[in-house]
Amino acid sequence: MLITKKTFPKTLQDKILSGVKKRQLDIQFLDGAFIEAENTNIRFIEPYKVIFKSKSDDPTKYLVALIFDKELGGDLTIFVNEIGTINKCSITRLLQLVNGNIC
Repeated sequence: MLITKKTFPKTLQDKILSGVKKRQLDIQFLDGAFIEAENTNIRFIEPYKVIFKSKSDDPTKYLVALIFDKELGGDLTIFVNEIGTINKCSITRLLQLVNGNIC
């Protein structure tokens, strides 16, 4: 296996941090990666991840966003797990979800 790590883009991180209520959240930014099986044409993309967790006493207030962008071979695409369903959204919608439901 050949694993190529991709660092979470600083510009995207700054955009997210400027749009959320940081004092009310624990935010983790996790790097992505390309994973290739040697001697095959099989390749997996591990997306960047952002974990938003409320600092309140309610342990169920969290949101995980999976992010794909040009570094990972495509346009900016964000998937969030919102109330048991997978949703594709924009950065603006992600910030609305976080500020409205997690903070």
